[in-house]
Amino acid sequence: MKSLIIVESFTKTKTIKKYLGDRDVVVTFSAGHIYNLPKDTLGFDTDTWDIHYVPTNPNIIKNIKVLARSADIIYLAADPDLEGEAIAHSLFKCLQGIINDGSSGSGGSGNGGKVCHRITFNEITKNAVLNAIDNPRTISMDKVNAQETRRIVDRLIGYKVSPVLWNKFNKNYLSAGRVQIAGLILCINQRNRIINKEIIPYWTIDCVFGIGIGNAITITGTLDHKIRDVKTVKEVLNNATISTKYKISYETRIRNVSPQPPYTTTTLQQDAYNKCRFNAKTTMKLAQDLYEHGYITYMRTDSTSIAEDAKKMILSYIKETFDTPKSAYTYSKYRSYKTKVANAQEAHEAVRITNPKHKSLTFEGTTKNHEKLYALIWKRTLASLMSDAVYHDICLKFEGTSGNNMNSGNTTSGNMDTYYATKPFLKELGFQIVYKEVEEADAADVEGVEGFVDILKKSNMTAVSKEYSSQGTIDDIPSLYNEVQLIKELEKEGIGRPSTYASIIDKLLEKKYVEIGTNPQQEYEIECFKKKKSGIVQSTKKINLGGKQKDLLVPTELGIEVIKYIFELFPYLCDLQFTSKMEDELDKIINASITKEDILNDLYAKIKTSIASIASIPDTQGGSGSRNGSNGNKEKKTGILTTRYGVCYYNKDTDKYTNIEPYLKWKQITKEQLTERDIKFISSLPKPIEYVGKKYNLHLGKYGIYLKDNKNNNHKLDKKLWNDYY
Repeated sequence: MKSLIIVESFTKTKTIKKYLGDRDVVVTFSAGHIYNLPKDTLGFDTDTWDIHYVPTNPNIIKNIKVLARSADIIYLAADPDLEGEAIAHSLFKCLQGIINDGSSGSGGSGNGGKVCHRITFNEITKNAVLNAIDNPRTISMDKVNAQETRRIVDRLIGYKVSPVLWNKFNKNYLSAGRVQIAGLILCINQRNRIINKEIIPYWTIDCVFGIGIGNAITITGTLDHKIRDVKTVKEVLNNATISTKYKISYETRIRNVSPQPPYTTTTLQQDAYNKCRFNAKTTMKLAQDLYEHGYITYMRTDSTSIAEDAKKMILSYIKETFDTPKSAYTYSKYRSYKTKVANAQEAHEAVRITNPKHKSLTFEGTTKNHEKLYALIWKRTLASLMSDAVYHDICLKFEGTSGNNMNSGNTTSGNMDTYYATKPFLKELGFQIVYKEVEEADAADVEGVEGFVDILKKSNMTAVSKEYSSQGTIDDIPSLYNEVQLIKELEKEGIGRPSTYASIIDKLLEKKYVEIGTNPQQEYEIECFKKKKSGIVQSTKKINLGGKQKDLLVPTELGIEVIKYIFELFPYLCDLQFTSKMEDELDKIINASITKEDILNDLYAKIKTSIASIASIPDTQGGSGSRNGSNGNKEKKTGILTTRYGVCYYNKDTDKYTNIEPYLKWKQITKEQLTERDIKFISSLPKPIEYVGKKYNLHLGKYGIYLKDNKNNNHKLDKKLWNDYY
């Protein structure tokens, strides 16, 4: 029997075809959604919540239908997330006549017609694809409803709130989205923390100790206090004496360092930014390529789990690669991780490699950036199933014998002559063998724990002070977020989804709500001290409170004013708990514990109440009308309106909008400066005129005024003559 598999992207078709061999299978792609909400209308009825979709690419739909007619079995293999479920559902509806199923739209066997199945795979490998084909399922309408509800919520907020901003700020490019608002609020809140943070200086005091014959070992100990005034610092240093003997005591502790869980979307974005300087958008594009070529699992996930079969494969590889026959020690360790993210769906696995034996990439179009990202995922996947690194720490205490005890109200304790240090020794490398990130100090400690303790004992458990120093600094000043830090905060608050984070940041930048820049810059001078045998040397250190980062998200004045205005009219949209709760409710639709009508009716009632309180806002559509005003219950009036597409003249009699931005540019005026004569002229268009002995109609277009003849042909009118017809 001939089969048709429909995936989302062209790249996947090539990867899947090579796995299917001689099977009578055609693999094609949908290029994402084949239907979407219309661009210029709301796209759904606010009474029934019925959605009106429009085709995104008629040629692709036509091709899919042609292939479906010649197939006996159709597999809908869109991505394993809510968007993918919605795409599969739209494909089923599109092909329903061909399938001749007659069911309710969930997919399944036809009654004498074709067979249609929903299949998913979390990784594009031969086993995963064949297993999906052998274990098809029906479309989850709960997931489809959840995706559609999320889409309606975002469209409802965007299409109802955005016109309010256009009228207030006279900027037709502004928009207001659910997660967009939350992201901007987080950026502004962080800015306010920086502005309101009090600068509080403090000093720490260090002492370099020599231990053993000829001071063979030197260790720096730190006084266990933050000193808040420089006077106390000077007193401590004045009382300290070089070559003073200190009594040593110590404790030994075993410290385990566990590996990080495998990547989620956000932790991958954070690591890729910190280690490779990839922004979120770049990371997702590279990860998409790796997924579609079969090297990693699906890259949009909030889960840290790994499938049992994959664990067995990875653990086996770790044993074969890193364990040695002469040692009973094993680097492999079976682990299960629990996701700690608020509102996590955990619908599928973590972002992991599909085969640990694939250490390099071979697909066409591989770049160094692909290799860098893959190396991160390869190492993180293996490390997550490896044993802990184990350290043997020697915790040292250096107690002075001079009785230098200063009971100062500016310290947390009176003892000002006891210093502490920790000497770590690596006992078991564990997962760090993958990273080979062992500290140089650890590698240099050839004497080991026993050798180090032996030196302490031979020195009669005493050390000699060689140098004292005090570095002034300030309490941590918050920093503005960069892209990945904002994503981390959104995830922490349970707002948004892994698939949307990168696009939200793009939107904030596009709308000029934030810009890339630095922290507020401020230079702060603080005193530092060093005591040697020759005495105390004082210096001044300059601290740049803003730091050197140049890739931070800086809220603009426009962004701040927009949030203030939204808060006045739609305070619930500015409540992070409201937005997080909305995410939770949208997820509950998947479990059928709440209906989309419950969510949408409640939200729409709030928005209608808010908009009804604004008398000066132009009308918007009710139901699925056009997006050019604010309240669908108001009667539209002839006049000047600010719409998504700019300043327009609306003619009630013809129900027509004319964009007058070109007119304002011609006259070099703003909407507020329009005179009665201007409006009279605009309202008269199109109007009949005579030009060089011929009759034309004068029109206003995107390049200004122009002519149309009686055959509807356009003619240019010399700009020098425009005022003659005004």
